[in-house]
Parts: sequence; structure tokens; C-alpha cells
Amino acid sequence: MVSAIVPKLFTPFNLGGKKAPVELKHRRATDGGLLVTEATNISSTARGYFGAPGIFSQAQIDGWVAVTKAVHAKGGKIFVQLWHTGRVGHPMNQPDGQLPVSSSATRADDVHSYAVTREGRKDYVTPRAAETRALSPTTSAPPRTPLPRALTAWRSMRPMATSSSSSCATA
Repeated sequence: MVSAIVPKLFTPFNLGGKKAPVELKHRRATDGGLLVTEATNISSTARGYFGAPGIFSQAQIDGWVAVTKAVHAKGGKIFVQLWHTGRVGHPMNQPDGQLPVSSSATRADDVHSYAVTREGRKDYVTPRAAETRALSPTTSAPPRTPLPRALTAWRSMRPMATSSSSSCATA
């Protein structure tokens, strides 16, 4: 990197979870700089906080592609943190008001915070546990994953620089 300074994490909570902050991001980009986004929901069921960004709809992908191109045009690099909030989700942030999915049906009583919803702060609920059967490749339904869309956005973050001594890459 030309610059050893990595700017503070960018938090686009005020964007309503719909549009990517093209203007804000590219203004912070500098030649050789690295931008690290706020945690970004990987699916509609990964949402724990109202207004947090996502990378699971085509509109979101298009937004991240625009942000990435703007950052690259200024000589900067960008890294998107992928996120699934698990048990700290809330039904008000989930499709059809369903319970959030987590590794177990254990309420987040040990977390000293609240779920942020459209209606404000709410206490956490007991999530539903992810079922092994739902994760099995032998189920009859095709897998529902945000990976193809995330890969579309990731490809726009190239060119990638890698070295044989490290498996890490920067966009």
C-alpha cells in the first residue's frame, strides 16, 4: 500500500439499508488507501440492525459495484465485511417477521445491548436454531445462498494483488 493509514470503519446506518453511499465512500478514498466497510448483511435473514447495509439483493450489489468503482477511480481499495447477526437479530428485521436463525435457540441475555428495529430498540428474542437438515446438500430444495451475488460484487473489486507467501488478498 502507498499509505499505511487505514481510515476508521465507515458506518452507513443512516442509509436505510437500500442504497450504497457512493459519494461518501469515494470522498474518503485516496491513492493507496484502504476503506473497510461496516459489517454488511449477507442475506435478508442475517439482519440484526435496521438500516445496516446488505449485499443480498441486486439493488445492493449494484450499489456496492458503484461504490467500488468510485473508490478504485481514486486509487483506493475497499474491503466489505460480511456479517450474519445470528441470535442478536429480531423478528421485526426478518422476512415475514420470522425468528432470527442462530447456531442454537439461546437468547442473547449475556449481550448488554438491544436489537435496533424500525420502531426503535427492542429486547432480544429467543432465536430459532439452524437445523442440520436445512444445511444438508441432500435436501430437495436448491441451496439459497447470497454467494453468487456477493461474488458479482467481489469481482468488481478486482484487480487483486496476492503473493505466494500469503493467502490474503486486497481488493
